[in-house]
Amino acid sequence: MKIEGYFDPDFKHPAPFVDAIIISEDAGIMHKVSFLIDTGASMTILLDKDVKDIGLDVGRLEKAEKQLGGIGGSVETYLVKDARVVFESDEGFYEQGLLLYVGLHDLTGADEKTIKRILVIPSLLGREIFGKFDLYCFPGKAKLYLEC
Repeated sequence: MKIEGYFDPDFKHPAPFVDAIIISEDAGIMHKVSFLIDTGASMTILLDKDVKDIGLDVGRLEKAEKQLGGIGGSVETYLVKDARVVFESDEGFYEQGLLLYVGLHDLTGADEKTIKRILVIPSLLGREIFGKFDLYCFPGKAKLYLEC
């Protein structure tokens, strides 16, 4: 089975992405998300831009015991416990359940430049998902795919 990805040219150095549908009955979502494949991320996380695009009400979610942190700083973190990620493959659809993390930066008092910078940070596909596949990444040939 092969899941095609792509390199997003909007980044200074084109970044590896894959599209998926995120589904959760508890959170009331079924939405396409473009995930940055992040080999440094141990878990998959929806970030501010996608939370806003989806219209996800984090008030419906359980707050995580501790905040997650990374290059963008620490984020208020919530959990979607019944999430499923669905990829389109060359053999149909591949679906997997996951504990989906939702991270929101505190934009209180942030200037417009900072807000714009935060709202372009993509959601991250973590190793708990793509680690089940072989990742083939050929930036020079603009080819990217996951295979199992």
